[in-house]
Amino acid sequence: MPSEVTATSRLTASLLLLGVAVVACCLAIAGLSSGFAYGTDMADRPILPFVAFLMLAALPYFASVYLAPRASHSRKLAWGIFIIGVAMRLVMAIAQPILEDDFYRYLWDGAVTAHGHHPYTIRPADARAGGEGVSPELLALAQESGVVLQRVNHPELGTIYPPVTQAVFGLAHVLAPWSRAGLLTLYYAADCVAFALLLALLRRLGRNPALVLVYWWNPLCVKEIYNSLHMDILLAPCLLLFLLMFLRRRPVIASCALAVATAVKLWPFLLLAPMLVTLRKSPRALVISLCACLLLSALLLAPMAGTRMLGNASGLAAYSARWEMNDALFMVFPWSIRHIATIAGHTLSAGEAHRAGKLIAGLVLLAATVLICRRAVNQDSSHAEPEHRMAAAVLWITAALFLLSPTQFPWYFIWFAPLLSLIPSRGLMLLTLTLPLYYLKFYLDARGQVQLFHHGVVWLEYVPVWLLLLWDRGKETPRHVAN
Repeated sequence: MPSEVTATSRLTASLLLLGVAVVACCLAIAGLSSGFAYGTDMADRPILPFVAFLMLAALPYFASVYLAPRASHSRKLAWGIFIIGVAMRLVMAIAQPILEDDFYRYLWDGAVTAHGHHPYTIRPADARAGGEGVSPELLALAQESGVVLQRVNHPELGTIYPPVTQAVFGLAHVLAPWSRAGLLTLYYAADCVAFALLLALLRRLGRNPALVLVYWWNPLCVKEIYNSLHMDILLAPCLLLFLLMFLRRRPVIASCALAVATAVKLWPFLLLAPMLVTLRKSPRALVISLCACLLLSALLLAPMAGTRMLGNASGLAAYSARWEMNDALFMVFPWSIRHIATIAGHTLSAGEAHRAGKLIAGLVLLAATVLICRRAVNQDSSHAEPEHRMAAAVLWITAALFLLSPTQFPWYFIWFAPLLSLIPSRGLMLLTLTLPLYYLKFYLDARGQVQLFHHGVVWLEYVPVWLLLLWDRGKETPRHVAN
């Protein structure tokens, strides 16, 4: 017995020391952040050391993920995991924002929303210029904004963010006008709710509560949420509540949570598929849940109808039509289409090939969703219990969306990072190490070598991930065939 207690204490101490090592890497990044002041020459910014420390933080993080399932649950360990995660968040929050400025759009949208204006019919560029159709109140708001409005990126486009997100931006403005503090406060609240929901889901699935650190200590997520202030954290409590309520056999509440998630980022509507497939033997619950999700989604998304008033200046239209960044797999689709067209004697423009590539990617995603849903309800396809299969379906549909998307920004990893606490995947976790390579784009662009990033670095980000996913899948297959 004393030896078991000693081993448990050593394991707990080892885990907490690894967490401290991750915090130390965050401190090093914070120390570099003063070199990223807005407006400084990109070539002079310490991009390489920043990328190195963010990747280095993944090493003690991976070690902690390896040890977590072996740890015995205790109050000391639970508080240690929570406090170390809070320390990481505090360090990143007080650091200078590094290489990202999307939050200026959030601050502007929040002010517009909080003052009763329609964020989907106003372009920041119009508010800056004070042209025809801009009200005196909006002009006054633009003057009050100081540097915020001047730093909004893509000011020629209207906002892309759905209504629930706009409501959060508006509340942040009420809490702390024109300040990051309001956003950070609400992000931290959403993050703590996600932490509590993850613990509840881990208990529900019979997994070690220490696995919450798979999300809570993830250095990439902490950087993207608390330093770059990306709003994707707002999805986490909605999606986790959706999953928890569904596993507790409360599909109507689950469908409402999914509707709210859809009004945060639009794409979660995809996750309606595994829920409906799982409910196929309960027609009444299926119909009620579907109607609740559709009606609440329509109600919450109704303000976006104003997006059409901006036409091609709509942020959503521009994003859907031509945005492409940090993709590797998607890049293959338009390239293949143009190559095949050339062989056939036709010439396609880049825009035509991009649109055709998106169609193919969409079809592949649809096929993947069907296969994942079939696996979720097929008892012979996995040893996992139905609840585990449902959680896995949510994870893999979200991951497939990310990996097939023409835009694979590091902060999109937040979409499914919390789910990795429930359904660990070595391949997807590897993104914690490889996605920081995205920031080399800024380094190479400042030196006129951005094509090296688009056609070289992106493959370093994703090829190891694909190979590890295939390797793990190959190791699983014989077990299923044998049974």
